Amino acid sequence: MTSNPVGPSGASPAPAYPLAFDEVIGAVFRIAFGRPGDHDVFRNTSVRATDFIGPVVVLVVINVAYELSTDAQLQRAMGLNFNTGAMLLGLLVGGILLRAVINLAVTYGLAKGAVAPDRVGPGLLAYAWMHAVLVGPWTLLGKSVVSGGGPEWLILLLGGGLLLFLVVGTSRIMSIAFGVSAGFGAAFAWTGSVVSFAVDQLLSW
Repeated sequence: MTSNPVGPSGASPAPAYPLAFDEVIGAVFRIAFGRPGDHDVFRNTSVRATDFIGPVVVLVVINVAYELSTDAQLQRAMGLNFNTGAMLLGLLVGGILLRAVINLAVTYGLAKGAVAPDRVGPGLLAYAWMHAVLVGPWTLLGKSVVSGGGPEWLILLLGGGLLLFLVVGTSRIMSIAFGVSAGFGAAFAWTGSVVSFAVDQLLSW
């Protein structure tokens, strides 16, 4: 998955440079928190399939660590014996990977026909890192707030604030990464998650 945009003259392609993971992560946070400046590090960049390994691994580690530290029933089951623990861990990792694949596939399908070809790869990589370092941890934080107890008004206030930040921040990130309007950015940010959630519910039903 390589981006190779055409130069201004249209005669020859502009050189594309590899998009480093730290550039993407830095841009994700700067865009999400509304820092001033030009954060479009996604122009004239090349993306390889192996670049997606990093964000997927981070996403799996964060989610597995959260589940193992908060789910008492899972902790007891994991402690029964090695084979049972390995099977449960495999199922947990498999479920996380399935959701990640669905998210990326749906977003790729949307982007393929709606954005410039040279922005598809960089936009998808931004999407993957956005979920790994921002959406995933922020969602787990929201779960902790809701399950932690406390006054209902405080839970609603904190939960609503987290959700609002996610919606606005992720839409802005996708808008810049894919080079589209804010409306399209919101669609790219959340359509994959909605579809993967629906599939997850169907499988568990």
